[in-house]
Amino acid sequence: MISKERLAKEYKWVHKNTTTMSGGTTVKNKDKIKTVIDKINPISVLDYGCGKGWQYTRNEIHKEWNIPMPTLYDPYVEEYSKLPTYSSKYFDMVLCVDVMEHILPEEVDEVLHQVFFLGNFVYFHIDTKPAIKEFSCGTNFHISLHDKDWWINKLNEYGTNYHADFE
Repeated sequence: MISKERLAKEYKWVHKNTTTMSGGTTVKNKDKIKTVIDKINPISVLDYGCGKGWQYTRNEIHKEWNIPMPTLYDPYVEEYSKLPTYSSKYFDMVLCVDVMEHILPEEVDEVLHQVFFLGNFVYFHIDTKPAIKEFSCGTNFHISLHDKDWWINKLNEYGTNYHADFE
């Protein structure tokens, strides 16, 4: 298994030097996400694990959804690496698209706690199969691979105020 330090180094390199992790999954699933947004009608949105954020800065997907520009967070992208503190920001909705399968297995619980704590409602898109890409060390990009039932059971440990799509 890849170490936390190596994973951080690899993700930072990928974000800085490639077009991978640029928000394409969000754009690809924009209609599914829009259906959930229309039901929730959020005023404030956090994209947790936004990658490069191109889904907003280049594609302006939030305008199609008729919502304000989301707050962007990704620990491996310098300009988005500061997570809003729990006491200062609470969001109507948190988007967590193509994130959970990239989290170290031993950190899944911590991330889910953060995500559910930061928002009133969470939209998840989780991939359940290996990624096409691998890190330079040969580790698959999807390091937390589980089936849909496993993820639903795990998500339910933290709350039921969510919608999850699986691929």
